[in-house]
Amino acid sequence: MLLTSRPIAESSIDDWDGSDLDPAIPAFFEQGAIWTERLNTAFSIVHDASKPIENEQVILEAMMSETEERVRIGFDRRRMLFPIAAKEIELRDSKLCRQLQVADLIASSVAHCLKISILKKDDEFAKALLTTSVLNGSFRPLWPEMKITPQELGTEEVGGIDPNDHVGDYVADRLGGIPAKGQRRKV
Repeated sequence: MLLTSRPIAESSIDDWDGSDLDPAIPAFFEQGAIWTERLNTAFSIVHDASKPIENEQVILEAMMSETEERVRIGFDRRRMLFPIAAKEIELRDSKLCRQLQVADLIASSVAHCLKISILKKDDEFAKALLTTSVLNGSFRPLWPEMKITPQELGTEEVGGIDPNDHVGDYVADRLGGIPAKGQRRKV
């Protein structure tokens, strides 16, 4: 299959800029949906200045509304409220923003705990981290599991709103179409 699809990939390679598969965009969207659900009120987003977020800022902000009614989109256990209940994205240098430095510390602590879990090591620091209120809560790492059936995966429910279609239509309506890739940076 890979050999057969190689000519297709080669003919499209110039359309890609290296950020197309960057996990920052889906992670941003997922986190925005989680905060929308948890806070149940409008909020501000301060994000580390990063090329993937900067390059898609117009699209990401078009997925946000402080006032519009939220709709539950997605399927089975993978549902979320949309649009994201934020006003805008404020990009900052993490070296100059204490809140982003704290977020980096928490993220690296989670990464440490997950690494120790993978290695099946006994690590007192990881144990102590997991007892803190920050890491004792629910975070959703992308983690391989032995679950394979729809019942084990929690995906047996039928129906829902296709998030790709819904979000695409929503953004296109708000922006009068989907801007070309080079026109998604906020000026």
